[in-house]
Amino acid sequence: MKNFAPLFLSQSYQDTWDDYIRSLSSETFPVWDYVILTASIEDQAEGYRMQVEQRKDYLPTATHFAVIPDEGGVRVGSGGATLSVIRYIYEQEKIKCGHGHFDNLRILVIHSGGDSKRVPTYSALGKLFSPVPHKLPDGRSSTLFDEFLIVMSSVPARIREGMLLLSGDVLLLFNPLQIDFSGRGAAAISFKEDVETGKNHGVFLNGENNTVRKFLHKQTVETLTQAGAVNENHCVDIDTGAVIFSVEVLDALYSLICTDKLYNKYVNNTVRLSLYGDFLYPLAEDSTLEDYIKRSRKARIPLSCTTPVL
Repeated sequence: MKNFAPLFLSQSYQDTWDDYIRSLSSETFPVWDYVILTASIEDQAEGYRMQVEQRKDYLPTATHFAVIPDEGGVRVGSGGATLSVIRYIYEQEKIKCGHGHFDNLRILVIHSGGDSKRVPTYSALGKLFSPVPHKLPDGRSSTLFDEFLIVMSSVPARIREGMLLLSGDVLLLFNPLQIDFSGRGAAAISFKEDVETGKNHGVFLNGENNTVRKFLHKQTVETLTQAGAVNENHCVDIDTGAVIFSVEVLDALYSLICTDKLYNKYVNNTVRLSLYGDFLYPLAEDSTLEDYIKRSRKARIPLSCTTPVL
């Protein structure tokens, strides 16, 4: 049987490139209202800003680009970084509109504050702006950042509002027509892969109505099979680290930091909130407070994700 996956991905990339070009030339084409990069420290953030500025002729003019380093020059965790982004956007909208809210905003967040320990060559500026062995269709040399912007250019047309959070070291390529987000709650983006591959990654266990019951992190084939995570084609739903938050989720998260006192309480290097362990784990159907507390006492790993698997 012929494998059509390469052809499908090639066409998907061409489609996203076409949408990327439209985002630069059309005033009516849907684009991200915000693209936010997170960084570990201010020096790294300044390097990111310089890279973004160098690309200003290749970025949608209607999109607000910003780089936000961890608060106070200390590591605040992926959850703390997410709260910093939410606070930043709230304040920007408050200044712009006279009140702060997230309605009708399409927001892309790329978490890119890692130390790049496995690729130390790019530790200063981070992996996000490391080169990739690929020439863009217009002849420019490409980096992960450029590829992220291109492949995500089609997504704003598929969601009315909300925040898409991505991991800066996981580049996804898919047809945006596959996204079916209701605009309520939260949703995780996954892809199907052979269980032998899935055992080395995070796997979603689906519930009814395509919701997520729990997250199985690096489990054996036997465990995944017994849990019901393996389908009839011996494939599982692998976590990509990509998640969409609705406006109601953003409002709820902002309520945690709506004052300076609350913000400083949760965004610091003592608490070091985890996006996966603290924000996403409670959204899975089988999550319990007892299990959350037990897991929180251990070294935190990505735990669980959200509602519909797209």
